[in-house]
Amino acid sequence: MKALQIANGYCDSKLYPLLFAKLEIAGIENRVFVPVKIGADVPPDEGADIVPCFSQIDRLSFYSKQRKLLREISNRRYLEDGVSVVHAHTLFSAGYAAWRLHKENGLPYIVAVRNTDVNVFFKYMLHLRHVGVQIMQDAYRVVFLSSAYLEQTLDRYVPRSLQHSIRQKSVVIPNGIDDYFLENRPQPRSAAATPLRLLYAGDLDANKNLELTVQATKLLREQGVEVTLTAVGQILEEKYQKIIDETPFIAYYPRCPKEGVLEHLRQTDIFVMPSHKETFGLVYAEAMSQGVPVLYTRGQGFDGQFPEGTVGYAVSDTDPGELAEKIMRITAEYPNLSEGCLANVQRFDWRKIAEEYKKIYQDAVKEKGEC
Repeated sequence: MKALQIANGYCDSKLYPLLFAKLEIAGIENRVFVPVKIGADVPPDEGADIVPCFSQIDRLSFYSKQRKLLREISNRRYLEDGVSVVHAHTLFSAGYAAWRLHKENGLPYIVAVRNTDVNVFFKYMLHLRHVGVQIMQDAYRVVFLSSAYLEQTLDRYVPRSLQHSIRQKSVVIPNGIDDYFLENRPQPRSAAATPLRLLYAGDLDANKNLELTVQATKLLREQGVEVTLTAVGQILEEKYQKIIDETPFIAYYPRCPKEGVLEHLRQTDIFVMPSHKETFGLVYAEAMSQGVPVLYTRGQGFDGQFPEGTVGYAVSDTDPGELAEKIMRITAEYPNLSEGCLANVQRFDWRKIAEEYKKIYQDAVKEKGEC
């Protein structure tokens, strides 16, 4: 079976090559279409058609950009090459093209709803909301990375009369993590260390909300709890350099490869990232692979992946007191949570995820053949 993968974010994410490689092993032949801006400094990739097809000004017109994208897809004759299903990896930027291919050629498609779809297109581009809803209506399956984003999208942006039908075709499939983390899993931990070691890993910007973790750590120290905080990542906003410089209990390390991330995880007790917005949050799953319980934002991407208290807890992104309380709760329940992390991390194995997608592709093509 051949699948057309429309992956606008391919060049900026390591996730797509990992997924597509596992799909190939599962027997899916991928044709990967990656539209980029004309003049973009993007190296060639043997696994994808990286196609300069729109200019900076096209960002101002959704439909102009989509016309150019569709023209380039047509020029590459994917349909003539035997493609039987389309996977659009974003609802608006890729989903519109998949929807048009469906309308014009009968190709079944599945579409993913991501952070930009929810927090940019649906939220601010009111004139396009009906387009997003129509794309979901006609898709064979609508994929969400988390149940939290599924509920938010339906409740806020889908008319009540259509919510049931779109919910019926919606599935939650998370991102996977690199095999390296799964292949290097330790035994469950029996207790947190003293002093308690907290870790944040990711870009340091306003969305990731490091300041809340700093405030919660200060509260715990004022209560006599021995606790330290390590921050790993690229500083994207100047104020975070100031926070690091002025906070004696923070140890900072720059962004590092997966081997370095694994070592940091092995030297910590709790992973804390109360982001304001998060479609999924891959590093939560990476932390789980090392038996490290996690604290994540209530109502955002990782919330709902597991029942509360299985691998960690959801917290508010504005309440340092609650965050401090949940940190201490994890220390009290540490053995069970560490074991829960390791017992459930296989959910993020790309091989299993690829098999889920393969089954959806097959069912979509089968249903089309029966119509």
